[in-house]
Amino acid sequence: MEYAGSLGTKGTAPPWRVGIYSAGYVFGRTGWGTDATRGFAGESMYSIRFGPARAFHGHLDHASITYTSPGRDPRLCWRIRGGPTAD
Repeated sequence: MEYAGSLGTKGTAPPWRVGIYSAGYVFGRTGWGTDATRGFAGESMYSIRFGPARAFHGHLDHASITYTSPGRDPRLCWRIRGGPTAD
């Protein structure tokens, strides 16, 4: 957390680049900025929502994808929605 929160200036880079969670999420990135030619700001990040609908609280966002390209503010990203409310 410290490494990502400091944009790679503090702490240690995590050993993994992809996390898959049974709740229906995948989070990943191209790297942690340890490649000198790209640096932390040059990495891409993505998230994918998958799996069945939630029984109680949830959103109809199954099969949605979020992608942030290198050098962009992570708050400015592509979002593609899937499922019954596809845009």
